[in-house]
Amino acid sequence: MGTLKYTVIKTEEQYYEYCSLLEEIDFSDEAEEREDEIELLTLLIRTCVTRK
Repeated sequence: MGTLKYTVIKTEEQYYEYCSLLEEIDFSDEAEEREDEIELLTLLIRTCVTRK
């Protein structure tokens, strides 16, 4: 198994990186075919926010 594309958010930098990436994907023409990726990023971001 290779490295994971996304991991649990552990730093503020990673949090903002994932937020920017999510926004970029969500507003792209590829949003529909990347629905699983959008859901995963959303879950990781929400989990990070609720842990603080």
